[in-house]
Amino acid sequence: MDRFFSLDSPVMQFLNRMADLVILNMLALLCCLPVITAGASLTAMHHVLLQMVRGEESYVAKTFFRAFASNFKKATAIWAILLAAFVVLGVDIYISVRTGLVPRFLMVMIGMIVLLVLFVFQWVFPLTARFENTIPRTFLNALFLAVGRFPVTVVMIVMQAAIVWLIMYNTSMLLLLLFIGISGPGYLAAKMYDPVFRDQERRINGEADPEGDAGKAGQGSEEASHGAMEESIFAEQAGITPIPVERKTYGGETDGESSEESSEKS
Repeated sequence: MDRFFSLDSPVMQFLNRMADLVILNMLALLCCLPVITAGASLTAMHHVLLQMVRGEESYVAKTFFRAFASNFKKATAIWAILLAAFVVLGVDIYISVRTGLVPRFLMVMIGMIVLLVLFVFQWVFPLTARFENTIPRTFLNALFLAVGRFPVTVVMIVMQAAIVWLIMYNTSMLLLLLFIGISGPGYLAAKMYDPVFRDQERRINGEADPEGDAGKAGQGSEEASHGAMEESIFAEQAGITPIPVERKTYGGETDGESSEESSEKS
């Protein structure tokens, strides 16, 4: 029984993680309420989630607000661009449905643009939370990641759509949104994009595995093609797409490095 209630037991670790996700979810929702601050809120949330996935998290609230303040200017600019795109596309869809005068091919194009914006939305804030880069390059990397990691992107969208559907189907499920409606899917998403970010961090630090790169040469043409696509996403040598130039720093400390704060779990 003592082992069951031990802080190191799987049950207690799960309960602690759930408590952290609930706190993070409420903070993210609260900071999204002014609307214009939603970008900074989502970026801060992904910063905390990535630390959770890597076992580097410390005090949830303190880490959240530190990342919120550090990323506010850039994340708000990114959010303003996305919000403007959503508004314009929403108006286009509304007019198209109400009037019925919009050609079908134009409706298809609008639908494809909506999907493209949703795809970019899944990656742009995690990238902002983890890497230093210009806004145009962050958007471009988010686009290439959305396409290059298409299955992951689809799963992210499905998880978010499932939460929306549950709330629309049963309004009592609003409690789900309050407790883990944002941080829950975000945590699962962080588990999926973490390996992608780790690979990029190794490249930034010059720690690319030569044996792994050599092993790619012996794979089939389909796998080799996928490997080439990954190189075009996050390899400076490819010269196709800009890459994050360095890891994010917070308060003079590189994100993810060990510190006295990260060694103490709330």
